[in-house]
Amino acid sequence: MAIIKAAQSGASLKRIITYVTQSKKTDEHLMAGIDCDPQNAYDDMLLTKELFHKTNGRQYKHFIYSFPPGEAVTPEQVLENAQRLVTETPALQGYQALIAVHQDRQHLHAHIVVNSVHTETGYKLQWSKQDLADLKERCNTLSQAQGLSVPEKGPDITAWTMPKQQALSKALAGQYQSYYLEMADAISACQSQSVSRADFVRLMDEKGIQVYWTDKRKHITFVDAEGHKVRDSNFEKTLKIPCSKDSLEAHFAENAKNVQTLKKLQEESAKTEKTSFWKSLTQSITQTVSSWRKHHQEATTKEALQIAAQTSIMTEKEVSPNEIPVTVHTSGRISPSTPDCGTPDQDRKASRRDSALEERERKASSGEKRPESRHANHQRKHYLSSTRNNAKKSRDQGMER
Repeated sequence: MAIIKAAQSGASLKRIITYVTQSKKTDEHLMAGIDCDPQNAYDDMLLTKELFHKTNGRQYKHFIYSFPPGEAVTPEQVLENAQRLVTETPALQGYQALIAVHQDRQHLHAHIVVNSVHTETGYKLQWSKQDLADLKERCNTLSQAQGLSVPEKGPDITAWTMPKQQALSKALAGQYQSYYLEMADAISACQSQSVSRADFVRLMDEKGIQVYWTDKRKHITFVDAEGHKVRDSNFEKTLKIPCSKDSLEAHFAENAKNVQTLKKLQEESAKTEKTSFWKSLTQSITQTVSSWRKHHQEATTKEALQIAAQTSIMTEKEVSPNEIPVTVHTSGRISPSTPDCGTPDQDRKASRRDSALEERERKASSGEKRPESRHANHQRKHYLSSTRNNAKKSRDQGMER
């Protein structure tokens, strides 16, 4: 039993196209465009509007072509039938249309979004009740030709034979999806996350449900993307969901209070963590400094012990003046035989002085005469005499030992 109906929705053109082309509801091969690319339907339709300077007012016409659960029809067949219905309807010819078949529910259905501006004339789409009646008759004729079931016509409308309460019971049991329950779930989820009316309206809009909440009206009206309308009083009466204006405002105030409490707890927790961090850092620095001081003291003590040990060794190696070995020259002069008794410069000077004296003595013994002054001769004799006396004293001291 295939039916087609016009859906009433206040959503923008971009929003309705985004909804019907969701990947979780349809696939690319189950989408088609008439005079437009299904992947760029919004841009193509907007370009037509801008071309004729008709971007205001009515933006589109929305139809839903659906089958009951268990109907022997494929998604591809639904797409093809929807295309035929659009192209064979005189009032829709020359208007761009996007068609998408949804499989997210147990019953297959196709969304048809028709641009409101004609691609050639720029005229706005004119749609009447008679046009809708002709479209429904064309839908029934197509179903009969394909051997599909046809709904029985009532006096004015086509009605479901299943009572509302029975339908809800089956939906709650998971036997089929219900837009009514989906809207109720969305209301419950969004009101628990909102702290204001603006938050609630925004979150519901993200779920594809528009909220008509004005101060001039007593009730709130919820409308999904397929045009289903339900009042807040309906949900309160049927499912006992408190979603009236007063109930929602009270819920928002409670949520805001909880948010402030949570924020305060988070700030206190962050402050505690920060204090704990600095305390831990201070302890770490203190331990590091203490460890360094201990290591420095140990190193200083070790260095002092090493210096003391070296000083002790050097003291033990010192030689007393009486133990200094001496050398007695042929001239009778005595000089130290080890360089440990003086600095290198002193040793070199003494060596040069000894060599000079020996050379002078050699020349004197060989008869070589060197002119010298009386003062120099006196100094030389005095030095030789002192040297002999010192050598004699050293020998005497050595013999005593």
